[in-house]
Amino acid sequence: MSATRAVSHLVIVGLIGPIAIAMRPAGDESVRLTRQDHQVDVSVGGRPFTTYFFDPAQAKPYLQPLRAASGTVVTRGFPIGNDVPEAHAKDRSLEPHQRDLYFAHGDIDGVNFWAEEAFSRFYGSQSLPFGRTVFRTLDAVTSGARDGVVRAEFALQSKQDVLGTEIQAFTFSGDRTT
Repeated sequence: MSATRAVSHLVIVGLIGPIAIAMRPAGDESVRLTRQDHQVDVSVGGRPFTTYFFDPAQAKPYLQPLRAASGTVVTRGFPIGNDVPEAHAKDRSLEPHQRDLYFAHGDIDGVNFWAEEAFSRFYGSQSLPFGRTVFRTLDAVTSGARDGVVRAEFALQSKQDVLGTEIQAFTFSGDRTT
């Protein structure tokens, strides 16, 4: 990776739920993180909250679905992986790269990390080549009595070169109402 690259490292810190560590109420719920292949399932208070997907087959990592404390899913159920259900394929507002919760850039050194090549049939003409946020390592998967932490490293990759490194770190916590 060239030292002259405009982007060498990106640090992403995602904070899910209330995390004012110093001011936590006594009723906080435990957080359990469970890794399975290229995903980490997140449960708060014994109830599913979300799953962190980082499969190299997808163009970028994402969290899906997101649930309220009641268990109600508050995000759409697709795409998972690289598939869009046929019932939604003709939806004029469809933007399949809009996963439930993710971080991406439209242009890094002339490469589009926002849209995804797997969904190119849904886009108009694209002026930039597609990039991928490729999983390298999972540095932390820590469950706890009051919070849980996931930390992962990714390569920002064009078809020819690695343009930079992205670190994603998420801290999950909650109580019975959040």
